[in-house]
Amino acid sequence: MSRSWRFGSFALALSLLATGSGLFWTAAMAEIPAVNDKTFKKEVNESRMPVLVDFYTKFCVPCKKMAPVLEDLATEYSGKIKFVRVDADEAEKTAALYDVEMYPYLALFLPGEKAPLVAVGYKNRDQIKDFLERSLKTQKAKAEAKGK
Repeated sequence: MSRSWRFGSFALALSLLATGSGLFWTAAMAEIPAVNDKTFKKEVNESRMPVLVDFYTKFCVPCKKMAPVLEDLATEYSGKIKFVRVDADEAEKTAALYDVEMYPYLALFLPGEKAPLVAVGYKNRDQIKDFLERSLKTQKAKAEAKGK
């Protein structure tokens, strides 16, 4: 037996598992919203918080393998980093603007920065987390240097 409810951009899926010893509830990961050529500027470029953009294609197997990891990290970094997805086949103008040619292609857009920080190719959870942490530390150091 399984039930799912949507709250904003998050999917909270609760599964009721019946076993011989009782009932257990499990929670799912965050649903990452999709953006396209029309919504990219508002959702990414105009965001006041860092935005991790997952450029992918439907036929990219490594992209599919990374998807649950990104959903999990979206939950972990909620309030610190906004996560969005861009289907590069449908958002060709945006993908071309950022020279996206290989997939998976992660682009971290930091407020006040013109160019995103990029990680290309399959990355495991630790590699993505390291990329995010290093990027956030760099942003913080730059902000502190400007303040002095």
